[in-house]
Amino acid sequence: MYGHIYHWMILTKVIDMDFTDVRKAIKAQLSIQGINSTIIDCCYNLYYDETNNIKHFVIKDSTHDFNVEADTIFVLGGVEGNSSVTLAELKALFHLQDNIKEIKSKHVYSGSFTDCLKSRILDIYLDLVKENNWASPFSVTQHALLGNSRYS
Repeated sequence: MYGHIYHWMILTKVIDMDFTDVRKAIKAQLSIQGINSTIIDCCYNLYYDETNNIKHFVIKDSTHDFNVEADTIFVLGGVEGNSSVTLAELKALFHLQDNIKEIKSKHVYSGSFTDCLKSRILDIYLDLVKENNWASPFSVTQHALLGNSRYS
């Protein structure tokens, strides 16, 4: 049976998660909608990371202000596909130092938006995504403006 085990990679740690019940519910929903449910019978690798994870979004008692800027944007994203590449392979491909533990944006690009688009490493990465037919799932959340006096 395919599609019920996904391998989530966080740096070098692999977490196996069983999605059998979720998969059955999705397949039933697809069937009801007249969609061939075999489209989910694939095993994918998902590599993801986050940015601007503030951990806690609270109002300070003393100042009635937020602990972080309310318009902070949290992004969770990555790449997925049924082929994979190791960190060592990426470091060699991008000509990065062997001692880095993860690839961060500072290793790939810097500067203005147009400067980032000129990055040699970003170009190599996008070619890799295209050649391997990888998808780029992501989620963006902006922290709520909860009536703080600065914003009301």
